[in-house]
Amino acid sequence: MQPNILIFVPAFNCERQIVRVLKALQSVPESLASQILVVDNLSSDETVAAVNRAISERKKGPAILLKENSKNLGLGGSHKVAFRYAATHGFDFCITFHGDDQADVGDLVRVLKSGEFQKYDHFLGSRFHKESVRERYSYMRLGGNLALNCLASLVTRFSISDLGSGLNVRRVRAVTDPRIERLPNDLTFDVLLLLYALRKKQSIHFFPITWRHTDQKSNARVFRQGVQLLVHLARYRLRPESFA
Repeated sequence: MQPNILIFVPAFNCERQIVRVLKALQSVPESLASQILVVDNLSSDETVAAVNRAISERKKGPAILLKENSKNLGLGGSHKVAFRYAATHGFDFCITFHGDDQADVGDLVRVLKSGEFQKYDHFLGSRFHKESVRERYSYMRLGGNLALNCLASLVTRFSISDLGSGLNVRRVRAVTDPRIERLPNDLTFDVLLLLYALRKKQSIHFFPITWRHTDQKSNARVFRQGVQLLVHLARYRLRPESFA
């Protein structure tokens, strides 16, 4: 039986990119995913108007619903909005597909058609898998991410090839624990959710993706985020109860 699947698109100040993302998502058969939920995180540009135009011009693909956060909830906060929506409306899986047009819809369609994601609680796209393709990805950023992945793997004793990309499939019942609601809402949310899943012994698998950088503007503060990751990894090792 085909699972009920929600595609969640977090959006923040990406008016040009979100148009391309929603147009590309029209190629997803409605038989594979029934709805696209765009969660706008109080964008200050024309992202909301761009989404509304895409909804009115939609010709095929899953139905699009826009939810606007009343305040900036952070990337983690938008994830929580989507997870609650998915649970309330009876979805089995929630796919995160970022609205900044770095991920490839072809990877998403391939994953849906294969059905392999149904074997796992977390089926996570990896930019650094040996079979992944990266376009215009700087060597400095690549080196930093590989180092963090290696450190995280050593700390958790689990092979981690990406601490958080923009294409992930999660089983809804695996992300509706009240303790997940207490995780910080910032850009480290993906990492904390991964550490939580490891402590709960949920099933996790990484798959290769294509990742590109063209006109995207990163909202990450790389140094600050790196320090936060190190703190979270230390807590994972020294205070395991905080992730269980």
